[in-house]
Formats: sequence, structure tokens, C-alpha cells
Amino acid sequence: MKAFLKAYVVCLILMEVFIFFGGWMLFDLRGTGIYRAGAVIALILAIAVCAWSSTAQKVEALEAEFKNYRRRTEDSSERAANDARRKAVLAFLPVYDDLERALAAPCQDEAYRRGIELMMQNLLSILAGLKVLPMQSLGKCFNPTYHEAVSHVEDKTVGEERIVQVVQTGFTMDEEVLRHAKVVVAN
Repeated sequence: MKAFLKAYVVCLILMEVFIFFGGWMLFDLRGTGIYRAGAVIALILAIAVCAWSSTAQKVEALEAEFKNYRRRTEDSSERAANDARRKAVLAFLPVYDDLERALAAPCQDEAYRRGIELMMQNLLSILAGLKVLPMQSLGKCFNPTYHEAVSHVEDKTVGEERIVQVVQTGFTMDEEVLRHAKVVVAN
């Protein structure tokens, strides 16, 4: 209502200035006299200005709402893509475990072993392209953020809370833990 009154007063003043400098006069329909159309025109202009002003405010509000919607949609689609990538990589980690066990097993056929090594290198390069890296845990200090202790052994030759065996390799993706390393901890 304040905006309407301001617009009405401004339009009324403009109309009075216009009339003062030679504006027009209208005869009323009953022929009882002359009346100035300034007030009526000022009222119409005030209504138009208020309508335009509220429309402009509505457009600004819609633009802001659309920007927020676009940002939320981009964030949600990015999260969905990251979750899908994470799930896909987790599905391939058992293949890594199988290849690692195959390389650890004794093998008489050198060509077979070389084929397993090449498959492991190929898998590691694909994972590296997705920013997935295996953790190097053996000999390091146990950290519950990265490791899951599956066993504990007493060994005087190794420092306290040092990892002496990796049961299952852990992985990080974009420097976040994708899978914790399952390890055996000493002392």
C-alpha cells in the first residue's frame, strides 16, 4: 500500500506540473462544469506503476528461485554421479582381491603369471583414472580412519600398533576412504 501511495503522489505531482504548463481539461459528461483529469490520470498511472513494480519484484523472486533450483539440481546430480561411480568401483574391488590372491599363489606357468600381472596393471590404471588408489598399509601405524583391525599379534621385533599383515587392501577415492584396509596389528 505504501508503494501505491508513493506512486500516486508522484504521478499526481507530475500531472499537476503537466497541467500547469498547458495541460488539458475535460468536460464532465453532465455538463455541470469543468474538471481536471489530472487526478484520474495520476490514479491510473499510480496503478500502472505499482503493477509494474510488483511484477518486477515477482520476476526478481522467480529469477532467484530458479538460480537456487538450478544450483540444487546441479548439486544433486553431482552427488548422484559420485554415488554411482562409487558403487561401480566397489563392484570391481573383488576382482582386484582375486587378482591379488592369484599373484600371491605359487605358479609354474610363467605366461599365465605374466597374464595375471598385466590384468592387475590394467585394473590399477583404470582405477587410478577414476582417482581410486590402493592404500599402502603394511608397516605403517594403525589408524582407525583407514584401517580395520581383524587380528592382533604379539611381536617384539615390531613397534607398537604397527601393521604386520594386510588381509584385504583398502582403497581411497578422491582422498576419501572407499574401503577400509583389513589388517593384523602387532602389540
